[in-house]
Amino acid sequence: CWKPTVSFIATAKTSYTAGTLCDIQPKIFWKNGYAAIRGGAKKGLTKYKKCSIKYDWRYYMKFGVYAGSAVGLGDGLLKGKFDEADKINNALNELQGSAKDFLVRAYIHYKGNGQSANHTPINPKQYAINNRRLDLVLCYQTNENNIIKWNNFIKEIINEYKDTLATLQITEETNVKGHSQDGDYEYSKKALIEGVVEAKKIILKNNLKCNVGFNVSPSFAPNDPYWDELKKIAMEDFYKSLDYVGFDFFPDVFFPIELEKIDGAVEFLLTSFRGQVLEKFGISKNIPIHVTENGWPTSSTRTYEKQALVLEKTIRKIYDLQKRLNIAYYELFNLRDANTSIDNIGNQFGIMTDEYKPKPAFEKYKELIKEYYEE
Repeated sequence: CWKPTVSFIATAKTSYTAGTLCDIQPKIFWKNGYAAIRGGAKKGLTKYKKCSIKYDWRYYMKFGVYAGSAVGLGDGLLKGKFDEADKINNALNELQGSAKDFLVRAYIHYKGNGQSANHTPINPKQYAINNRRLDLVLCYQTNENNIIKWNNFIKEIINEYKDTLATLQITEETNVKGHSQDGDYEYSKKALIEGVVEAKKIILKNNLKCNVGFNVSPSFAPNDPYWDELKKIAMEDFYKSLDYVGFDFFPDVFFPIELEKIDGAVEFLLTSFRGQVLEKFGISKNIPIHVTENGWPTSSTRTYEKQALVLEKTIRKIYDLQKRLNIAYYELFNLRDANTSIDNIGNQFGIMTDEYKPKPAFEKYKELIKEYYEE
């Protein structure tokens, strides 16, 4: 989203011009995705004050958070304590502050034959209030090769959640194998391509305001065949239907990185993703990147204070890169721990404990959202 600020000089001289009215109190209005300046003169006038207009375009990211506690690990899904909806909504209200929009990320696992499981958080629609909307992820967790049933499932989900959806992500990390992600399933790439096209058709037919995309995580394998395989089955309708590409990345979580090198790692990952991976796949720079998962878990050797420092360095660097790389969203992973008493990173990704007690990173994230929304 773009926020324009305008400075201008109006002269007393009038002239006939082809453009919009401009006077002492210009107003910004939107048409076909572009901003223009309109003055307060009466309709029907053909004389316009000659103005010198200077645009200072500022790009701003929207923010969000995964509101559940379950975490996908190499040996399966780690489930946290039962959701307490009132406490979750209170935390979301506090993080969001006065921001006019805020994303709540949620996941549903498609298990085949029209069935689903592992809805996390439970009943996510209850958090889509106070100008919050859902970023809903439909994971493909089945070896079933039945696109008709998959497409019917997508249609059912859109019909159920349509009033709350901001974004719909089709599949989850189909480029990742061995970590309980969708890449473990043979037909997940086919489900990605076909699902994006089908979801877009349904959204357009129902005139819904919802963007459709997919996501991946960084690949450090040389000559990774994933993108070539995906490109072979990606038809023209897929590219036309795609609204964004999500990117999950976790500096200094699975591979250690020194604190002073965090921002450099963030820049490298995002710049490489935009300039090499997406370009190779044929995705236009006009298609925004969504940072769909990013976080830094705590443990007995990973302090609460450092979590806040890493979060701040990461978000500030992403914000610096957003205009150049066209990054539209940042979503934190995640709101609260799965189990604070278990001393491993999978259980302590939250910026709150499992009892909803804020860690320092909670306050830091709240401050950053306020700072960037009100800039």
